[in-house]
Amino acid sequence: MRRVYYQTCILLITICAGCLLRRWGILEKDDARTISKLMMYVTLPCVVVKNLNGVTLTTDILAAAVIGVAVNGLFFMTALLTSRNSDRDDRVVKIFSLSSFNIGSFAIPVLSTFVSPAAMAGVLAFNYPGTALFTYGVGPTAANMVYGAGQRGSLKMLRDNLLHNVPTVTCVVMLVLSLFHVALPEWAAGVFVSISGANSTLAMLSIGILLDLRLPKEEAGRDGQVVLLRVCAAALSAVALYFLAPVGPELKRALMLVAFAPIASCGPVLALHCGYQGSRVAVINSMYLLVSIVCMSGLTVLLY
Repeated sequence: MRRVYYQTCILLITICAGCLLRRWGILEKDDARTISKLMMYVTLPCVVVKNLNGVTLTTDILAAAVIGVAVNGLFFMTALLTSRNSDRDDRVVKIFSLSSFNIGSFAIPVLSTFVSPAAMAGVLAFNYPGTALFTYGVGPTAANMVYGAGQRGSLKMLRDNLLHNVPTVTCVVMLVLSLFHVALPEWAAGVFVSISGANSTLAMLSIGILLDLRLPKEEAGRDGQVVLLRVCAAALSAVALYFLAPVGPELKRALMLVAFAPIASCGPVLALHCGYQGSRVAVINSMYLLVSIVCMSGLTVLLY
């Protein structure tokens, strides 16, 4: 238990360091973009290789992929049902604030400290199919329909993002290798393992740099309701996973934690691409980031 507290404190201290470095003017918000690129193109693919190399595909991993699609579907339906009588902008805000997960920035760094490679493989299987489908496909398609645009642009966006998403492509390649029982040699895998160690530090620093608690007062109440709605959906998903998920205890705990993962950081950009002109998606993203960190840190202590 002391190890859990210790590792969680290290992650939170690194986030605070990022906040202080930005406040002191040493780092700026634009630096978080550079750090995120390093993560997406270097360290996160290495984490995928580290956790999937030599892994045997099991029923737990396949079940996790199905569960990921189901959980993303639950969040998406929550967005549609709770905004059915709202104006167009509010519907789009909820679509991009509810129907996505970002497990790379906080969930994976946290879980990589506590779970086995087999359980991490299940987490990755949970994330990539469902999140990619709803983040880049279903969500933008629904938003375009709200604004009267066609589905064509969204389907092209889905294709382009999946083909250019390095962690996703890496995951697919490693799963194919696992399917044929092919593993990287130890000397090659060691390179990826070494580089992957930097992912947690980079992720926590970028969160600290981006974390912005100065929110517009006039929107705080309405945006707070969306954040509360997502927390309730996450809690419902966690309870359902505990009682219904047909996976092992270790993976079940990991998936319960992932249910509280932050909103996909690309949400505000995708919303603007679909025609939304406001800032609420970005504000809610920042608000829920803090809530997610608190929830996941507390669950880490309770579950591990």
